[in-house]
Amino acid sequence: MKYFRLKTAVESALVILPAAIYWYAVVRHSVNIPYMDDYDTILDFLNRWDRSPGMLFEQHNEHRIVFSRTVTLLAGLVKPVDLKWLVYCGNAATIVLFGLILRRNQDGSADSAAAIPAAFLFFSFSHWENMTWAAASLQFFYVALFSFMCISWAISPKNLIFTAGLAWGVLGSFTGGNGIVALIAVVAYYMAQARSSSEANMELRRTFPRLLLSILVTCAVGFEYVRNYLAPAHHPELSRALAQPVRLALYFFAFLGSYMVWVPLAVLAGIMTCLVFGYLVMKNPWRWNPVPYLTVLYVIGCAGLGALVRSGFGVQQAVTSRYRIFSILALCMLWFESHRVDLMGVRSRRRISLTAACLAVVMFAGTLFMTIRLAERRNELERGMNAYMNGDAGKLSYPIQDIARSILEDSTRLGIYHPEPALLQPEGERVD
Repeated sequence: MKYFRLKTAVESALVILPAAIYWYAVVRHSVNIPYMDDYDTILDFLNRWDRSPGMLFEQHNEHRIVFSRTVTLLAGLVKPVDLKWLVYCGNAATIVLFGLILRRNQDGSADSAAAIPAAFLFFSFSHWENMTWAAASLQFFYVALFSFMCISWAISPKNLIFTAGLAWGVLGSFTGGNGIVALIAVVAYYMAQARSSSEANMELRRTFPRLLLSILVTCAVGFEYVRNYLAPAHHPELSRALAQPVRLALYFFAFLGSYMVWVPLAVLAGIMTCLVFGYLVMKNPWRWNPVPYLTVLYVIGCAGLGALVRSGFGVQQAVTSRYRIFSILALCMLWFESHRVDLMGVRSRRRISLTAACLAVVMFAGTLFMTIRLAERRNELERGMNAYMNGDAGKLSYPIQDIARSILEDSTRLGIYHPEPALLQPEGERVD
């Protein structure tokens, strides 16, 4: 009994450790200074807010970021707005999402040690760009969370939970464009259910109404997205992506394996993701536990959608850290499902878990050098704000300096944001 309690305590501590390190870095390097899209989606939005609900649905690049704007409005109730708290709010989704993944997979069929490598992978600094960026963390982390909740709830036999699952899918769609892929995954699930249950009339009476409602909700969300849609300036056209099928495929696989960072390795990892997923689908009755399979299918759909609309920027963009939360999500689900179905054998399962935990720790340690990037960004933001406060030009972290300065001036005048000069130490004394 004492051994069991000690083992449980050690395993729990090893799961919590990477999350604690992750959050220490978030708090350490977050500053109340806007960065890139923060100017548009937070400060400028609050400057222009006229209490018109239509403003919440305004297009931002390819997305309708209703959730981010709603959170921004709530934060704006306490003036001046503090961007650090928006960063913390965005990163809170990582804790909730990983907790839901553990709850979904810790059902007694998987080795408890399997959570250790998943934790070190999930809370690695691979997606460092989002860690201290308010706009990005609110969008990418929450669209992953809401999409997972949509898939988990929409397959419930209870009608109320099923309806709530579709609601999560709608919310995810209006958090980031790839949220609609979760609704499409739900439609695919009920299409498969309807096909397999064609001989069971009672099952059909429940499946077809759900399938029809899922299709209607997905179409309604899609219609709202394309209504008054304007192609973002300087973004590649769809025809350009289709004209380069090799680049399209490379982007697709690199997106799926983006946790490997380097494009060639990411492409190989993406191919392996598809092979393992296909093997699990063929080996096991996936309908007994559809959430992992639908989640991976969702990530595959995100990769396809991203390849269509973004591959024109080049394959390198597929491995940008902003998108890695999706490839990490798929890898975690495949890892847990491999344990659940005993893909590796009962005798070797725990040994493989410990080996994977060691590899995950090495990968986690390898991403810690991203703290240098986080410190560099923080210093850049602080120097830029100091320069702005001193009347210098060309220092703010935004492509067009005149627009950034105008947004800051309006925010200051309206009392929405109060820029404070950062207390910078001399370069030689700075310790990060």
